[in-house]
Amino acid sequence: MAAMIGMSPVDAMAQPLPSDHLIVPGVRIGKAELEPADQGALVRELGEPNQTEQRGDRAYYRYGVPGLDGGSPDELVVTFDLAKDAPFEISTASPAYRTVDGLGVGSAGAAVREKLGPPVCANGNETGRGAIVYPAIGFATSNGKVVRVFIRKLLSASDTICR
Repeated sequence: MAAMIGMSPVDAMAQPLPSDHLIVPGVRIGKAELEPADQGALVRELGEPNQTEQRGDRAYYRYGVPGLDGGSPDELVVTFDLAKDAPFEISTASPAYRTVDGLGVGSAGAAVREKLGPPVCANGNETGRGAIVYPAIGFATSNGKVVRVFIRKLLSASDTICR
């Protein structure tokens, strides 16, 4: 059973994300870091999450709020492995976050392949949704464009996203 904990819009607005928008595959997105970070490190760097959902031994911490202009939110989602007390995956749907190569939400799938080379796996379906996955970073796509970027310490062809 999933538990949702939300903050009031006033509380959420009071917690802007840090201005660091760099994606470092396998390490961090902005100030949200993978292992060896723990829950305390997340709170110190990002504050309390705007929303939390728990499913089994995973917790999903959502940071950020929609843009005041109604545009894409400056958001991060940290999937936390509660058994290890460490972030398992960090993702974003915000075009503000970019790799040093300039890749992020809004990039063309062809540009991702051009910059990063052959992926560990790539898939898609008839609706245009798919994924391009590398050892420490993945790109969810829709109609040939990146719609979400996610990082883990290690991604492989055996991961669910590749099947």
